[in-house]
Amino acid sequence: MNFVLVHGGWHGGWCWREVEKRLQAGGHRVFAPSLTGLAERSHLIHAVAGPDTHVEDIVRIIEFNSLSDVILVGHSYGGMVITGVASRLTDHIAALVYLDAFVPTENHMAANRMANPERVREIEKAIQSDGTILPTGFERWVTSEENIRWLEKMCTPHPANCFSNGVTLSGNEDRISRRHFILCEHHKPSPFWQFYDRYKEDPTWHVSTLPCLHDAMIEMPQEVTDIILEASKLMALPQYSPHFRRPATRRLLRLRRSQSGRRRIWINWQARVRGSLPASRRLWCASRRVHQF
Repeated sequence: MNFVLVHGGWHGGWCWREVEKRLQAGGHRVFAPSLTGLAERSHLIHAVAGPDTHVEDIVRIIEFNSLSDVILVGHSYGGMVITGVASRLTDHIAALVYLDAFVPTENHMAANRMANPERVREIEKAIQSDGTILPTGFERWVTSEENIRWLEKMCTPHPANCFSNGVTLSGNEDRISRRHFILCEHHKPSPFWQFYDRYKEDPTWHVSTLPCLHDAMIEMPQEVTDIILEASKLMALPQYSPHFRRPATRRLLRLRRSQSGRRRIWINWQARVRGSLPASRRLWCASRRVHQF
């Protein structure tokens, strides 16, 4: 299985190391690049024109590595990026996983439009004369002092235009039916609660929560890995209509007697899998004939 993990603002591919290690132990191919202008690529920060630059980063990784059936995971700002990638490479993407992340729904929608006003003001005050933003608020991202010190060491400035400029969307991203949103419950106030509230009752989304601060891949790497793997298991199931993706049970819809005296059983696949259906248990054909009983 192919996994591409996209980090959020001020971070780099390094933040996924524990999740990456666990996925690779399962024999999966994992790509966790640092986006242009961040981490070990921070010397390129002035080459960033906004989120579309980072979309191009991930598009090229998928194309040049000939990846298909990709589980694309985005954390925080990374949600902007994976949505843009899905818009361009729809046929290469099997599932989208938003980890406490932005979910843009309109072409050229900027992160600032979706963020809470307090955070927007905080970011605006942190903008430097060179158009970059210094990292702040580490205590909202992780709990332990050890992890806070690690973030202070590893995080690098982020281009301000990534938050003020929108991401280019074609609408093709809506064709991807496997979509997951993971909310970090202890991260408050947060702009990501709006997406949780929007999608928790939406049958086309699978929603999970984790009891941690914003950087769940650092705070709870095993739990994040488990949810990402669940997204890959769903690929084994046929692509049913979103209206039938309810909690994982198979129910007989009705019995109808045909003229031949045999019964046809219609199966209503209400299959919004929340972990209760084993991946090996494949949902089978739309209808089958059985002898009268």
